[in-house]
Amino acid sequence: MPTVQFGGLASGLDTNAIIDGLLGVEALPIRRLEARRRAAERARDLYRDLGSATTELNTLAEALNSTTSIAQAGASSSDPDRLGVSATKDAIEGVYEVEIQARARSTQLAGQGYADAASAGVLGTGLVVLDVGGEQLNLTLVAGQDSLQGLRDAINASGLDVQASILDDGSGPNAQRLIIRGTETGLAKSVTLDVSGLTGGTQPLSVATLSTAQDAIVVIDGLMISRSENKLRDVIPGVTLDLSSVTNVGETITVEVSLDEQATADVLSELIDAYRDIVNKINDASQPGAEGVGAGPLLGDALAGAALRRLQGAATGAVGAGSILNPADLGLTTDRSGNLELDKTKLLEVLESDPDSVAVLVADMAARLALASDELTTSGTGLFEVRADSLEARARDITRQIDRRETSLEGYEDMLRRRFTALEILTSRYQAQAGLLSSLTPIRYGNN
Repeated sequence: MPTVQFGGLASGLDTNAIIDGLLGVEALPIRRLEARRRAAERARDLYRDLGSATTELNTLAEALNSTTSIAQAGASSSDPDRLGVSATKDAIEGVYEVEIQARARSTQLAGQGYADAASAGVLGTGLVVLDVGGEQLNLTLVAGQDSLQGLRDAINASGLDVQASILDDGSGPNAQRLIIRGTETGLAKSVTLDVSGLTGGTQPLSVATLSTAQDAIVVIDGLMISRSENKLRDVIPGVTLDLSSVTNVGETITVEVSLDEQATADVLSELIDAYRDIVNKINDASQPGAEGVGAGPLLGDALAGAALRRLQGAATGAVGAGSILNPADLGLTTDRSGNLELDKTKLLEVLESDPDSVAVLVADMAARLALASDELTTSGTGLFEVRADSLEARARDITRQIDRRETSLEGYEDMLRRRFTALEILTSRYQAQAGLLSSLTPIRYGNN
């Protein structure tokens, strides 16, 4: 039952203000606990953020920890309109002469024109044999289904690599035509349609071949090669050839595969950017603060400092070979904050002059960074994850302490209000008695 609050009606005291002041004093430990909880939660979130950033660094470093990973190949075509080319990091430098004798294509069949694609009884009933690359399927047309639309739907429901549609060729009253296309190119996916098993139709279907399936045929450095597609991904290692048009007889297109210095520099820059992101996060969270600005949540945190030194040692301690012996030879320097700065102009120069030595140094740096970042992020044992979990447990424990103190504070408030209510009631009684006494008439003695 709630306590009645008189609020100083009898005593004249501002009891609510007195109670609020007393409660404010008692709540000071709670405010301090809340500040500690906020600090723990900020540090927890930051360590989780650092864990994500370091995982990204680990992924990039793992991809570059061999001497063949840093080199990014570029490919060019002397006639990109007829032969497009692209290269992966696995491509090998070289020059190739390519003659395109034929492009791969699929089968395309067409029936004669009909006035109405939905009319039944036109094609006849019976069996239609669909063959795609030697895989045959018997399609049965029954009465009511023996229309162009019925045959189209049966072909599309076959599950084979073929597609049927009905087009209006605009030729006049009989413009509805059944078109059948193989969905895969190459001789191995040739399509045929045998309609000789249909009987009884008013206008039997006649199928003509618009185009036959064929393989792509190219001659590369005098060697003839055929494939079922127009994208050749397995002819030149690491290079994709996209055939757009045939060449003239005896004509060749030159394909050149070489190191793409800019792409290689971009790959290393991506690794350095991921490293810088981590260092910046730690440095920003370790600031001592200024007037009106609190200190960073990692100020004085031994783990953050140790992690920073571990990553810095991995990045700057890399060892190369040849003319590229240390990170400075690549254009990598360390600034006052411990971060890395990359001089891309110098990097491009050394990539052009000694790419193999660059690859050795970058691979060693990547391997060191991969090891260091793995120590910080391994699931269950990574230092960042362990610290974040510890801070989460601390925040939960502080929350429990706050809950207990708030419960105690509620009891204290209830006690104060009851006591001040009792004071007001007692004061009111005393005031009533005083008023009664003052109203009594004095007793007169003798002639007075």
